[in-house]
Amino acid sequence: MNKFDIVIIGGGFAGLSTALSLSDISPDLSIALIEKDNFLAKKRISDGKNFAISNNSIKLFQKINIWYNLKDKSGKIKDIDISDKDSPFHLHFDSNIFEGSKQMGVMLKSHDIYNELCDRIKSQKNIKIFAPNSYQDINFGEDGGEIIFDDSSKILAKLIIIADGKKSYFREKFQIKTHYKHYNQTALVFDIEHSKNHKNIAYEKFFPEGAFAILPLKDQNKSSIVWMVKTDLKDIYLGFDKENLTSQLMKKIADDLGEVAIISKVFSYDLELIYPKEYFYQKAILIADAAHAIHPIAGQGFNLGIKDIMVLRDLIEENFKSGEDINSDELITKYNKFAKFEAKKMILATDNLDKLFSNNILPVKIARDFGLAVTDKIPSLKKFFIKLAGG
Repeated sequence: MNKFDIVIIGGGFAGLSTALSLSDISPDLSIALIEKDNFLAKKRISDGKNFAISNNSIKLFQKINIWYNLKDKSGKIKDIDISDKDSPFHLHFDSNIFEGSKQMGVMLKSHDIYNELCDRIKSQKNIKIFAPNSYQDINFGEDGGEIIFDDSSKILAKLIIIADGKKSYFREKFQIKTHYKHYNQTALVFDIEHSKNHKNIAYEKFFPEGAFAILPLKDQNKSSIVWMVKTDLKDIYLGFDKENLTSQLMKKIADDLGEVAIISKVFSYDLELIYPKEYFYQKAILIADAAHAIHPIAGQGFNLGIKDIMVLRDLIEENFKSGEDINSDELITKYNKFAKFEAKKMILATDNLDKLFSNNILPVKIARDFGLAVTDKIPSLKKFFIKLAGG
């Protein structure tokens, strides 16, 4: 029976990033990755998603050696402009408030990141890929877990890392108590081309029905749209032809980008908040979307998952190099404490932002517009908010 130090369940962004980040700790650290799909068989194509990648997350990309090829595909976010419907007040974040920083983050197409991760993982000698493959059960003991595949074959792991996404089969199978909240919002995501340069500015506009974001891509005349609509109206929007959808789009964009054309398929994603009571189960640890799915109002879901990976890697490296067990209760407790704390901060921030800006009651609107105006005048407060978001 094959034995591994670490087995990762899930071959998405989090699973691949985790495997790569752990593989360079030592060639003697044995890692397995289980994924139900044959994910290495072909290149992934666009799913409409573009990720806002914080400067902190770029550090992980550099560490796992995928940043070199992604850098030239990225669109820089130098400024962020936040506004509330027709309010004259704007909150403007400028990368110049940070010494030595030329950007607040970058925009990358999700399939570009994923394909780089796949290309990189193929060359790692201490990562064993089990794909396409699914597990039937996991028997846990003091020394780790015995993973039983659908064909009854087995492998052993000291530590199991769960990266199987927000609809985690593992959470369901082992009945991990989990909180769910449906926002009754759907994100419409697609790319546009426009006559004016975006000048590396990201726009976030708030409307009672939901947030609306314009995010700069590499080409100065192309941007990504994230448009939140009420879920019970999504079929109406998805049923529009491009002419009618563009007409509705221009009501949101106004004259920020000049003439606009939709240049991609329109994708839709229902929004929900998900977080379990604990981010572990016996000798298994939950990371990224398996541990938390948050409202995308601040564009930080991907970056929150990267934080999980970075702290878990540091904990495992510390134990491995000191000769301590990489599945010790102390390590699992430390990770759980950190991950829950970071997720709670972001959950509170995004959930409350959605409540605040989706509320059109006049006193609330006046208060939030006042808050935008005041914050815009205080550089130290701006720095605080950006650092909170992991910039």
